[in-house]
Amino acid sequence: MDWIFLLIAFVIIAAALAVGMRWGSRSEKVTPETDRSPYQSRRYLFTQTERYFLGILDQFIDNRYRKFGKVRLADIIQPQRELSRDKWHGAFNRIKSRRLDFVICKASDLSIVGVVEIDDRAHDTLKRKDRNEFVDKVLQDAGIPVLRLPAKRGYVIGEIREAVTKKLGIEVLDTTKETTIRKT
Repeated sequence: MDWIFLLIAFVIIAAALAVGMRWGSRSEKVTPETDRSPYQSRRYLFTQTERYFLGILDQFIDNRYRKFGKVRLADIIQPQRELSRDKWHGAFNRIKSRRLDFVICKASDLSIVGVVEIDDRAHDTLKRKDRNEFVDKVLQDAGIPVLRLPAKRGYVIGEIREAVTKKLGIEVLDTTKETTIRKT
């Protein structure tokens, strides 16, 4: 009689494991029925606001500098080497998935000049404000200037040029024609 209960318990556990393994791998693997992964193209690298703002930066940041978008925070800063292994991993985990809108680098050696962040309405939430404060603090501690600008429907190029020049300390093209660019 005991062996029947053991056999039933074994069958139930084996079935539960089989279902769990199949359920857990369903979303990650290519299925034999389709030979396709569960992913698709996002179509555009940048949001409409980011594309629009990149066009503005292109008007006055010349070829002495390069602009990179959607850069991981962990690509431009890292935890200090002298941290213990656990503290290093904890610090790295806080930065590894955070993205920056634009990183400006010198074209000659790709050294980091500064960061430009565009803050839309999503940045008004408490969670995003905390995230922004954290990002600003770690960039400041690393000696990397960050310029935060509100997302708008239109920008005066001269104002953006002046803010970038002042905050990032770089020379840019003098586009004396003060133009207001509006998002379409």
